[in-house]
Amino acid sequence: MMAFFERYDFLLLALLFCLPPLFIAAARPDLRPLMRRAALLALPFALTERFFYPDYWSPTFLFDLIHQLGFGIEDLLFVAAFGAFAATAYPALARRQIVAARPPRPRLAAALIAGSIATALLLHAAGLSMYGATITAELAALALLLRLRPDLALPALVGGLFVTAIYAVICLVYAALLPGIFDRVWHTEALFDRSVAGIPLEELLYGLASGALATAALPAVTGQRYLREPRPESPGR
Repeated sequence: MMAFFERYDFLLLALLFCLPPLFIAAARPDLRPLMRRAALLALPFALTERFFYPDYWSPTFLFDLIHQLGFGIEDLLFVAAFGAFAATAYPALARRQIVAARPPRPRLAAALIAGSIATALLLHAAGLSMYGATITAELAALALLLRLRPDLALPALVGGLFVTAIYAVICLVYAALLPGIFDRVWHTEALFDRSVAGIPLEELLYGLASGALATAALPAVTGQRYLREPRPESPGR
């Protein structure tokens, strides 16, 4: 089995990222609708793989779809799982409910997706590495969201930190299963070219920016807010 994953290294990474949303879905059934929506909204980002491969990294794809379609099955699996996880890490770990607060903004989701991708591509065309352009575009989208919803600033920060921490754990497990994988497959020379505990710094920054943006984006689109879960009453009251 490991020989298979040593060949199809991106598939293993995508499957590892499926674990957090599965755990969250089991522990918090009330977050499942949010997870489904986040996974669906994240799918367009799979189409951007052609701008990362092979300059930023060069994994092996099932059926060599990267050369046929410009993205692979792994991309769809990864972005859906990561989107579902990033959008729900904060309410799951901080024990928050999501409740209606104001009218939804259905067009905001399309604007965020199209705007983020377009901004990243423009920055990349201007000479910035695609990974750096992606992180910058996410932070720009987050700044715009927080102007609309300043109440989401703290959840976005905490959610980003939660996602980064779990992202790092997954990367460490990945590196333990496939020793040397980050040295063989990742090409980070165009950006920071630094690592933390063997994990490329770019990956951790991506986790932070994506986690913060996802934490703020879904409530902003749906018109909801985070509310602290009520503490259970102690026995005898």
